[in-house]
Amino acid sequence: MTQVPRFNLIIATDINGGFSYNNNLPWRFLKDSNFYNTITSSNIIFSNNILIMGRKTWDSMKHKVPKNRTVFIITSNCDKYNNEYDENKKKNIYFFPSFEDSLINAYQFNDSVVWVVGGYQIYDEALNHAHCASIYHTLIAGEFVSDKKIDLNAYNIKWSNVHTETDTNVHDGLNYILYFKRGFIDRHH
Repeated sequence: MTQVPRFNLIIATDINGGFSYNNNLPWRFLKDSNFYNTITSSNIIFSNNILIMGRKTWDSMKHKVPKNRTVFIITSNCDKYNNEYDENKKKNIYFFPSFEDSLINAYQFNDSVVWVVGGYQIYDEALNHAHCASIYHTLIAGEFVSDKKIDLNAYNIKWSNVHTETDTNVHDGLNYILYFKRGFIDRHH
């Protein structure tokens, strides 16, 4: 059997599980952005961590590789993207036809922490995968217009390490409570 690494997942949702609108976040919270950037780039071995995402998530990031991270993009058009990205533009960018292929290749980067960062199909596959380690969830105590939702209650996640902060949404200027949670999937339930 091919080896794949354990990986983590990070997501922010509103109280209805909404996490995206027109392939963008429906909000902008600096504390959540800072949390995401800190946690997905932290590595005690000083290697780049790996962010696994779908092509639409990659598009929403305007094709920019975040500092200290390597991006694995899942797309059915690997050949097209590999042709568009010559070696000069392809630093820390890799394309794979499936989630499982991305994990198999992530295993080659043995000093990297692997993070799943979206979208819905990738989240669903990750949450059902035996190697999903920890889930980091920012729950925003509010309702936002969203066209992509996920019901995290469907995955039997046991939550812990909750800390709460208040932050201002840059888009509407209102304050919201953010619950930063960490969990794992109880596979023995």
